[in-house]
Amino acid sequence: MRQQFLRRTLLAATVGVLLAGCSSTVVVGRASPGEGEPVDVSAEAFPITGVSDTPIDQFARNALTDLNTFWGEAYPHFYDGKFQPLRGGYFSVDSDNIDDKAYPDTGIGCGGAPKSPDSVSGNAFYDPACDLIAYDRSLLEELSTDYGRFLVPVVMAHEFGHAMQKRFGYAASGRSIQDETQADCFAGAWSRWVADGKAEHTSLRTPELDGVVRGFLLLRDDVGSDPEDAQAHGSFFDRVSAFYEGFDGGVASCRDDFGADRLFTAAPFSASDAADQGNAPYDDIVGWIRQTLPDFWDSAFSEAFDRDFQAPRSGRSTAPRRTAGTTTSAGRISATARRTRRCTTTRPTSPTRRTRSWATSRWPRRWPCRTRWPPGPRAACPSTTRRRPAPRSA
Repeated sequence: MRQQFLRRTLLAATVGVLLAGCSSTVVVGRASPGEGEPVDVSAEAFPITGVSDTPIDQFARNALTDLNTFWGEAYPHFYDGKFQPLRGGYFSVDSDNIDDKAYPDTGIGCGGAPKSPDSVSGNAFYDPACDLIAYDRSLLEELSTDYGRFLVPVVMAHEFGHAMQKRFGYAASGRSIQDETQADCFAGAWSRWVADGKAEHTSLRTPELDGVVRGFLLLRDDVGSDPEDAQAHGSFFDRVSAFYEGFDGGVASCRDDFGADRLFTAAPFSASDAADQGNAPYDDIVGWIRQTLPDFWDSAFSEAFDRDFQAPRSGRSTAPRRTAGTTTSAGRISATARRTRRCTTTRPTSPTRRTRSWATSRWPRRWPCRTRWPPGPRAACPSTTRRRPAPRSA
């Protein structure tokens, strides 16, 4: 890229000399970021063990630097204590090509709790025993490609949130779902700080949050999961609402609104739910919508738009119902139909939780299945698969 730039610069300069006929001096410069543009952090200024020179590692380094700045300001204000940087540092691993020589004898752990670099494969986690953050850059590359670049900083912010919990104390209830959703809230608070232009090395355009929401849809706990499970992270609604609570209300909301009385939507399946995987009959769903939406909008509409709400006239829609396998108006088979025609996968055994990770801890994060992440008992998956690692602790 730089060679191409120099060729263009020299060509333009040569044409200028030929036309003006007054100078043979060529000034070659390097573009610098404009005011307010994010600036990359050098490897020397923020070291990460095992790091590469790839853009994804640079992006992670930029985010982690800004997270230190954010919490350096926020922690003393909201928790009445001095911010303490992570003493164990940061580790980057390429799970597709692990170089053990890039790490000390303790791997991505510490003297009291050594860990092999492959233990972070398909994951990112905060290790409270060593006070460090480790991540699989192959996973981050995947997330960035599939769900937008800003999901990578959100992953870092979630793990950093766990590091802050280590300092002020985890949930007294001992509930994993309470700690995990609070970490999502912290990620939202930091994201708003970035969106407001206060970060020096990271930027966020509000439309990029769409990719973050899609990432939560795939990284949620599986439907029917028990919120009291020792590895529970929360349903899609639990995680997204927590993130936006932080985005809208800041660190104060994360501190004050995640007590033992917080309501979560995650709920375990009953015997009847398990039989149909929690899918209600279509007519029941329509009935619930007719009962609840008018009540909701009756109060919300006037507040939001300063006008009285008028419920739609009752009457059953005559529009045909589309089922899996039917074509859209453009004549193409829907994505759902394409996915359900493919293979299925089975559910692995739960490993023991040892670290606090970004994704739900019960599954390996890198599945052949892209339609749901983590997959359920019979999640559809593409016919072209990638390597599927064995279950491991996260």
